Amino acid sequence: MTAKGHIALAFPISIIGYHASVYDLGLQINFLHILLYLSVAHFFSLVPDIDESGSTIGRLFPILSHAVDLLFRHRGPTHWLIMP
Repeated sequence: MTAKGHIALAFPISIIGYHASVYDLGLQINFLHILLYLSVAHFFSLVPDIDESGSTIGRLFPILSHAVDLLFRHRGPTHWLIMP
């Protein structure tokens, strides 16, 4: 899956999670919180591909990407649903 695919999957899930947490806590929806929440979701949606040196996140953190690549194979533990 490409970076766009990871982001496209993470955004709707993040919006649902945000609204659920706001509703559960009885808070008001805040645009700044939504922006921060989506920014964090955007970043962390790319983390599963950290083991690929050519990926978007792999190019941002090349040393970390190489280290993770040595420890795990692609689509290994970084792609498990429990990681998030």
